[in-house]
Amino acid sequence: MKFTASKQSIIFYIVFLVTLLTAAALRLPNLAQRPMHTDEAVHAVKFGDLLEKHAYKYDPFEYHGPTLVYSTLIPARLGSEKTLVEVDEKTLRITPVFYGLALIVLLLLFGNVLSDVVLLFAALFVAVSPAFVFYSRYYIMEILLVFFTFAAMAAGCRFLKNGKLIWAMLAGASLGLMHATKETCVLAWLAMAAAVAILYVFDKGGIAGSMKTIKLKPLLIGLATGAAVSMLFFSSFFSNPHGIVDSVATYKTYLDRGVGGFQAHIYPWHQYFKWLFANKTSGRPLWSEGIVLLLALAGFIF
Repeated sequence: MKFTASKQSIIFYIVFLVTLLTAAALRLPNLAQRPMHTDEAVHAVKFGDLLEKHAYKYDPFEYHGPTLVYSTLIPARLGSEKTLVEVDEKTLRITPVFYGLALIVLLLLFGNVLSDVVLLFAALFVAVSPAFVFYSRYYIMEILLVFFTFAAMAAGCRFLKNGKLIWAMLAGASLGLMHATKETCVLAWLAMAAAVAILYVFDKGGIAGSMKTIKLKPLLIGLATGAAVSMLFFSSFFSNPHGIVDSVATYKTYLDRGVGGFQAHIYPWHQYFKWLFANKTSGRPLWSEGIVLLLALAGFIF
């Protein structure tokens, strides 16, 4: 990995390491203290099937993609756990902890685009954000989806700048892992495509200038890599080929839920902004991610 001279400064890496250790201090302690949420327990049972029966079958109606359960095999193997009974909350929740910490490390891939100060503040905000801390200790797919999304952005940014095949393949693999994590990845894909299109049209230099010189072959190889990675996971490493078909057919289910008669997650358009800006429950303090949203808006305008 190539960094500019400023990124090699000892001070930068010391501060970055302290920030990463702070993030670990907020995520690692007492992983077993909080009772398992129903969603966590459901995924734990799915993982138990994979651990004990060495089999996983994607369900296009519930439970989302397979990357969470396959990732959990690593801490389970390291702990010599062979049955669900032997698995505890620490084994399960250490998986999102890993991705939550690795997300911060990924910021270094933007070392040739962003300044030291920007990278350090970004790392700090991710390290102490209540939402990032919570979901990094929660055995569901969300933090994995964020990690693979950011990996796709980081690798994609480098590919758009230099056109090298390795970054195209890494970006494609990350896009495939997004799909193999959660079906809602298509929303992030649309946002990425819109961002690239805006850059291409309005940015006269920088990445937009480099984009005009990109060759088709590495782009197609990158997309093929993403498709292959997605199919590998959804087919349960070719033990369930129909899982590939199901990974596409599932979108009919999600479309029916989004615009059909399924009302459990239908909210007013402003509900998510309310939760993020000013989430207040009786008897509890005000919780807000407002500073992150306001700074994101400033970055977007800039």
